[in-house]
Amino acid sequence: MVADIKIDSNVAKALLELYSEATDYPIGLYEGQRVIVPESSSRRFRKYCQKLHSLGLRQQCDADHKRRGARAAKEGFEMCYAGLFNYTLPIKVGGQVRATLLCGQVRLKDSVSENLSKQCRGRVYSDLQLDFEQRRELEKLYQDVTIVDPEKDEVPLLNHLWAIQKQFYELLSLNLKLEQEKELFDQSRENIAHEFQIRLQGLWADSENLQRALRVGRPVSQQAYQDAEEVLKGVQRLNVLVQNLRLGLGEYQWKESHIERLVRASVALYQSEAQRKSVAFDVEVEDACFEMSKRHIAHMLNNLVHNAVKYSYRGTRERNRVIKIRGKRKPDFYELETENYGVGILPEETVRIFEEGYRGKLTRDESRTGAGLGLAIAKEIVQSHGGTIRLSSYQKGTAYLTRFTIRLPLSKSGRRSNVKADNLD
Repeated sequence: MVADIKIDSNVAKALLELYSEATDYPIGLYEGQRVIVPESSSRRFRKYCQKLHSLGLRQQCDADHKRRGARAAKEGFEMCYAGLFNYTLPIKVGGQVRATLLCGQVRLKDSVSENLSKQCRGRVYSDLQLDFEQRRELEKLYQDVTIVDPEKDEVPLLNHLWAIQKQFYELLSLNLKLEQEKELFDQSRENIAHEFQIRLQGLWADSENLQRALRVGRPVSQQAYQDAEEVLKGVQRLNVLVQNLRLGLGEYQWKESHIERLVRASVALYQSEAQRKSVAFDVEVEDACFEMSKRHIAHMLNNLVHNAVKYSYRGTRERNRVIKIRGKRKPDFYELETENYGVGILPEETVRIFEEGYRGKLTRDESRTGAGLGLAIAKEIVQSHGGTIRLSSYQKGTAYLTRFTIRLPLSKSGRRSNVKADNLD
C-alpha cells in the first residue's frame, strides 16, 4: 500500500501565488485534510466575501471550501457557501484524485445559477440575522462581482489554471513514483533480510551446539574454545546487521535492567574485531538499574560500538588507537559517551547522519559497507526511551575525533517523549 503522497507546502504556495498574481483571484490546494493557500489569499477575496467574513461567516466558508475540496471528483464551477461560484479542478495521479484546486469567486451569467445564488444569499442573510441596511450593502457588493459566461471558450479565470494543474500533477507523479520505489526497496530489503536471518538462526544454533560439544567431549585446546566462541560472536554480529535491515526487534518490553552489563556485553561482542585493527577499548561505566526495553537498548549499544570499531583507524606500533566508553549516573538521567578517532562526519552532515539510509561522505568507500540504518535506529530507540542522542565530530590532525553522547531518563515519567536528535556545538 503506497503511503499518502504530499506536495511540499513551500513549493505549493509559490505556485499558487503565481496564479493569484496573474489573475487576482484567490486559490487553494486541498490535499485530503491538508489545505494550502498563498499568503495573499485573504486580500484577494471579493469585497462581498470580505464583508460576510467580517460579519462572522469566515469559519463556515472555510469549512465549505475544505469539504468541497476533499470530495471533488469532476472539473467545473460549484457554488460556495456564500452564493458565489468557484472553479474546481481535481488533480488525478495513478487513477486517483490526489488533490484539488479551488479558485475564483465569480457570478455565472445563466439564470439558473443566478436563482440558486439568490436562494443561497437569502439563507445566509437570515442565518446571520442581518437588517435591511446590511442586506442592501451586501447586495450592492454582490453586483460588483465579476460575471463569467461558462459557455465562452475564453474564461479569464482559467487562463493560467491548467498550467498550474500540470505543475502539481508533475510534482505528485514524481512523489508517487518515489513512494512506489521506496516501497519496492523496503519489501526487497525485508525479503532478503528474512532469508538471511533464517540461515543465521541455523548457524547460531550450530555454533552453540559446537560450544556445548567441546565442553562435554574429549579435551581440546583453549584455542579451540576461543575459535568456537568467535564463530558464535561473528554470528551475533551479523544478526545485529540483519536486525537493522528488518527493523525486527519487536515491541518494547519495559523492565528494570542494569546498563553496565549491556555496555560490557556490546564491547565483548566487538572485542575481536577491534583487536584485528589493533584498537583497544577503554571502558569506565558506572552501573545504574532503571526501566528500559533491554533488547532495544542492547541493539542501540551494539550499533554505536560497532560504528566506533568500524570507523576507527588502525593502530600501529608507534600509535595506539583507543575507543573510549564512559557512563555516568546523573540525578535525573544516565549519560553514556562513546569516542573514537578515525573516519569522521563533516560538520554539514551532522543533522542528516541520523536519517535512515544516509551515509557520511567520508565513509563511502568500498572497504566500509553498510545500509546507513544503524544510527537512525539508534536514534529511534533512544527517543522511544525519552532520551537524546548527540553528536560531535571535529578534525584532529589527519583524522576526526567523533563522540556520541546519549542521555536516558532514569524515571518512567521521562519515557517516550518526542525528543529529537541534536548536535553538540
